[in-house]
Amino acid sequence: MRKCKPALILLCACLLCGCAALGEYVDIVRPVTLSKDYRRALDKWTREKTAYSEFETRVKIVATWKHREFNDAYWTEYARFYDLSASERRARQDAAHSDATEFLFYAYTPDREANTFAHYGSIWKIFLIDGKGNRHEPREVREIREVSPLMVHFYPYVQPSYGKAYRLAFSPASVAGTGDATLVFKSVLARVELVW
Repeated sequence: MRKCKPALILLCACLLCGCAALGEYVDIVRPVTLSKDYRRALDKWTREKTAYSEFETRVKIVATWKHREFNDAYWTEYARFYDLSASERRARQDAAHSDATEFLFYAYTPDREANTFAHYGSIWKIFLIDGKGNRHEPREVREIREVSPLMVHFYPYVQPSYGKAYRLAFSPASVAGTGDATLVFKSVLARVELVW
């Protein structure tokens, strides 16, 4: 029995050390995921459509309306990842607040030459139709050239290897008081309508 005691102590020590190492392995395989609340907000404010012609993809567009409700969820999630206090979160949220009606959209076209939504003289025309049927032209269409890992994490549909991401802004009164909108992308290749 005396010979078993040192072996038992050694076994217990190995198990304790092994449990600590096992904890590190558990952290390695644990995914960094978005919260359910943020995913719900992203799903609620995002629309997607692919236009086809003769079994060929013409364009795929995914857009998120950066509605106040969505922005609240975004900054709450951002604060969670970066351990920001409530006051730091509010300060960042207020600094990023815009009176414009904004969208982030991602576009994929098989022919990269056709993915020119922000270019002057582009084949694409973009406009917004509010709930009353009024048509609004964009104030800004800007390609986001530096797609960061942060953007890909918060907007998982953005795939910079295949398509391009854009910022789209309309004047503040574009959908004020109507609560709904139809975002239209139109060209000789396709017409895509995303409805909220």
